[in-house]
Amino acid sequence: ALGGLVAKSLLSAETDGEQLRYRLLECTRSYAAERLLQDPLAQEAQRHHAQIVLSAFEKSETEWAWIDNHVWHARYEARIGDLRKALDWCFCDGGDASLGVDLAVSAIRLWNEQSSIFEQLSQVERALNHCASVTDAPLQKAKLATSRAWSMTLARQLHRETDDAWNIALGFAELSGNV
Repeated sequence: ALGGLVAKSLLSAETDGEQLRYRLLECTRSYAAERLLQDPLAQEAQRHHAQIVLSAFEKSETEWAWIDNHVWHARYEARIGDLRKALDWCFCDGGDASLGVDLAVSAIRLWNEQSSIFEQLSQVERALNHCASVTDAPLQKAKLATSRAWSMTLARQLHRETDDAWNIALGFAELSGNV
């Protein structure tokens, strides 16, 4: 069935060493997104997508320590579009902010590996802004706040705001008991 969609130019097939990945072409993706929003099951589909992406990035954390660096990068950098889409849904009206916070925490390693300082800073700040609605997550807040402070430091934002970010990170780390 997927081969037929590739033959009709609705999908592209890419080999990634050990995996065969299918990608929607942009026009197909746009059409499908419009149709999805009209479907009453759209919210559940987007939640399921975000959960799958979270599962993948949680796996990336454990794989990072033992898998070949090139394989790891190829595997998870290919998922950056899925990550962005899932985070957009999580932090929109009707999304699941708690899931978004977990997803942002699980993606920190990828952003660090890519040196995506400004994307990391933006996404982590977005997650921190939603942390108020997530109770009992001091370790998550500590990880996000530390990531924010590092990103600000690496972006050469060396001023009072960066000092404040480090102090906030330390405060969350103390609350989590993980200092």
